Amino acid sequence: MALAFLVALALQFTTRRHVLAAYWLLVVAVGTFGTMVVDVIHVVLGIPYVVSAVAFGIALLLILWASNAVERSLSIYTVQTPRREVFYWATVLATFGVGYFNSAVLFTVLFTVPGLTYFAFGLNEVAASWMAYILTRPMGASFADWFDKPVATGGLGYCTPAVAAALTLAVGGRFFIFACATGGSALLRLWLNRSVSRFNLATPPVPV
Repeated sequence: MALAFLVALALQFTTRRHVLAAYWLLVVAVGTFGTMVVDVIHVVLGIPYVVSAVAFGIALLLILWASNAVERSLSIYTVQTPRREVFYWATVLATFGVGYFNSAVLFTVLFTVPGLTYFAFGLNEVAASWMAYILTRPMGASFADWFDKPVATGGLGYCTPAVAAALTLAVGGRFFIFACATGGSALLRLWLNRSVSRFNLATPPVPV
């Protein structure tokens, strides 16, 4: 997975145009590689998840602080140079170190906070966007672990390949429905779009 992550990273940074297939390939690679890194830290090195979560959380805050200090903006709409894209992907990668059913419920509730505070109290949209994005990682991982882990430890006992296959089908189904709703032409543009700059990321990824 480390090799797959590096290949996807190299593909994204060597592409001269914004190709969404390359972009989402890196999103998937970051999610898988990041999860494995956190598990290795816990299982192999014996470091508790809470310790690694705090460490990655601090790293995330430092990256966001450095990005804002250097680039004067954290908005994804300002990702228009290689250096800003480095900050962007560093932030995305750091989020995968933050984070069964109880925790899934907890993070789901927390996930609603940025949206509610944005609409009700006018929270800055950049802050709301990054808060929601960061919380997708622990929320998604908690639900995946709930389905995957043995019943004896509080999970539902489905095996990892089954959960991975189900999530893959869910993502694939989303694109299939999108293709049917647009006659297929929009889906083709989605994967082969080379008409805009690579540094116009448009919207941040939202991993399951």
